[in-house]
Amino acid sequence: MVCHIIGVPEDILEGRMTGVTTDPWTQAQIDRHKSDSIAQLREILINQKSKFDVVLPNIPSPVNSQFVMDAVTHEHDLREALGKPGAQDSLAVKVAFAWLLSHDLYSDEFIEQLQVLKISEFQKMRALSGRLSIEQMNALALPGLAIANSLEGSPLKTPNRTID
Repeated sequence: MVCHIIGVPEDILEGRMTGVTTDPWTQAQIDRHKSDSIAQLREILINQKSKFDVVLPNIPSPVNSQFVMDAVTHEHDLREALGKPGAQDSLAVKVAFAWLLSHDLYSDEFIEQLQVLKISEFQKMRALSGRLSIEQMNALALPGLAIANSLEGSPLKTPNRTID
């Protein structure tokens, strides 16, 4: 995950956008950094920050919101892996959820139904970003199969099994 978080701005700065958001694009980021130490990864991140800070304000909406969605999704992947939940009602979660709803993947009727469900935007964001299985979505009264079908063909994928 760290290789990907470092790799996205790195690829943008280097102009490596062919296949953006695809599995091979992400795998290239992993392959490029998989043998780097934590100290090396930290140094790369620090060095690219000042360069990316110049570019970031020029990235148009909604692409900038997509960055937020990607980052907050991975933040919560990491929090879950470490057993350290939190920040589930952050502005980043709200931006990510809004970005996920902004696509043609979902009808206006579907979005309206989703909005009235009595579960958190965080849980809805996790479902729409491919972080919950159909079974997990169904347990939350979300239309799991409909969401999974909507994600087909997108970079977001519903897991085949329940993720603990």
